[in-house]
Amino acid sequence: MQSSVILASENNLEKYYEPFDKYHSSLFDKLPVIGSLRKFQKLQRQCAAVLKNILNMCKSENQKLQTQIALWTYTDSE
Repeated sequence: MQSSVILASENNLEKYYEPFDKYHSSLFDKLPVIGSLRKFQKLQRQCAAVLKNILNMCKSENQKLQTQIALWTYTDSE
């Protein structure tokens, strides 16, 4: 899947996120302060992994595009 398709709509991003959604609430999450922090940290790591995946996808697409532009420029200059 291309990053532009994933980021085109909230629905597409949600579908992409589903396999990464491994957080399950536990008994510790119900503790007043510690539980909230623990839950926040787990969700933050999960979201960071998804964003890192999308960023790597964007980097890869960018490299392919730059290579293609270089090829087009080279063939047009001949």
